[in-house]
Amino acid sequence: MPHSTAPIRLPEFIDNRRVSPYQYAVIGLCGLVLFLDGFDTQAISYAAPHIAKEWGLSPTLLGPVFSSALVGLMVGYLVLSPLSERFGHRLTLLAATTAFAVCTLAVVWSDGVTALIALRFLAGLGLGAAAPSAIALTSEFSPTRLRATFVLAIYCGFSLGNAIAGVAA
Repeated sequence: MPHSTAPIRLPEFIDNRRVSPYQYAVIGLCGLVLFLDGFDTQAISYAAPHIAKEWGLSPTLLGPVFSSALVGLMVGYLVLSPLSERFGHRLTLLAATTAFAVCTLAVVWSDGVTALIALRFLAGLGLGAAAPSAIALTSEFSPTRLRATFVLAIYCGFSLGNAIAGVAA
């Protein structure tokens, strides 16, 4: 008589086990991404007045600098985050995090308002794609009984990042 085994259903497998260190690590990294997302989103608020003073910009030119990342966030949420269903949450999260990190770092070498606005917009695209992927990845790695708690915990990283940006400034 052939030996038959029942297929493993991943959600039930995760739900019936203790949370492993690997799962905690994945969830912690997702929280770190949201922390960086919050930090990056807020940091420009503290840096822009100093940039304006150094470059001799009027306060009216700061509006596009502030809004460019937020517009990028919106576009990233609406246009790029659905790509994670096609390419996977992990790959999308890695690509989005790399994109916003590179664009945020490149701001240091921007030489004018146009470059600053463009880099902040591009960073916003990555930020907008990273958050939904981090939440989806956290949900996938969480048992049902703790899913809402873990998603809430990583989302607190965004607010913590906002607060730490102020302290760092």
